[in-house]
Amino acid sequence: MGKILDVFDLMISRSIDNQKNIDISELTIRPARYEDLRELTEVLVYGFYQFPQPLSWIYSLIKLGIYEDLKSRLLSPSPFYCCLIAVSTDSQGKKTIVGTVEIAVRYPSAWSLDSQ
Repeated sequence: MGKILDVFDLMISRSIDNQKNIDISELTIRPARYEDLRELTEVLVYGFYQFPQPLSWIYSLIKLGIYEDLKSRLLSPSPFYCCLIAVSTDSQGKKTIVGTVEIAVRYPSAWSLDSQ
């Protein structure tokens, strides 16, 4: 559990570095919803992928893939999957997603060659 929180803290820190005037004590952590999909996709794409200007068109392809993947996960809820987001609210009341973490439980395949 500690590793998950460390990753979440790192993602929030990266996102906050790109934002101004965010008070980390004012963050709200909540499950992601379908209406968060576009902004959540932006956080993931720009948080993990950096291409030189001539290749910036690749962002659209990556965004589409991430968007469709997240959409299918959020519309088909599983008891073994959760996507949490950190939301910051500025002084004017505007809410911005500044971080995310996905948690999934997976069991080894019955067809796996590893019998541990």
